[in-house]
Amino acid sequence: MRMNTGADAPVILADEPTGNLDARTVEEITAVLKEGAHASGKCVVAATHSAELARQADVVLEIKRGHLRERKM
Repeated sequence: MRMNTGADAPVILADEPTGNLDARTVEEITAVLKEGAHASGKCVVAATHSAELARQADVVLEIKRGHLRERKM
């Protein structure tokens, strides 16, 4: 599995990238996103309900009751 980061866009948008996947595939997707983004100098913005994916993020922003805040993991 690999990610094409050839586009000039500095941001990779991922909507529920690990939703409904088995544990092994979640690990693979997470690794591809992290390694690909860091290697290409891109930012990944992922919308997720996965606590595991959030724990691996550099920064977590949470929307709760209509307010955006940074969440410390």
